[in-house]
Amino acid sequence: MICWQPVVLDCNGAPEPAPVTYQHEVALLPPQGFVACVVDGVPTVCPLPAPLPRWTSAPDIDGGCAETPEPHMGETVMLRTTVVDEAGNLDCGL
Repeated sequence: MICWQPVVLDCNGAPEPAPVTYQHEVALLPPQGFVACVVDGVPTVCPLPAPLPRWTSAPDIDGGCAETPEPHMGETVMLRTTVVDEAGNLDCGL
């Protein structure tokens, strides 16, 4: 789970004039150089190129947190968040 403070300033540093919502996407990146595989029926890791992460939606919970998956040993959690204002404008990418 990841939590945040609400956006209060717009891209120019002025107070945000309208409520904003968040669109979160999350991906789990396996350790570079190894991917999960099964050898002779036993789960293990294989020395193969790591696949590109698959981004999935992470919905807001209580307007201040988003549910994210727990990484396995060696995995990295990647989070991509976009802020959308009342008019549908996306954040300024800072």
